[in-house]
Amino acid sequence: MGTTHEVYERGQLVIPKYIRDMLGWERGTAISFMVEGERVVLQKAESTGAGFRKLAEELKITEKEIDSMTCNHRKYAKRFLIRE
Repeated sequence: MGTTHEVYERGQLVIPKYIRDMLGWERGTAISFMVEGERVVLQKAESTGAGFRKLAEELKITEKEIDSMTCNHRKYAKRFLIRE
């Protein structure tokens, strides 16, 4: 089942309603784009929290370690932006 649509002036492309309905994509659904050769593959994106949890599990990092890294990153960013 395929349809053809044009890309609009600002690079926008409409995903037809029947396709959004089939996939359960509602307004506000985050979509990830991947380029595979001459194809663009769209899929529902994981939530940021789910992605971090999955990565933490793979790397065997504890929640406390993640909090520490986040805190250190904020301190570094603050110093960089304020130029302390």
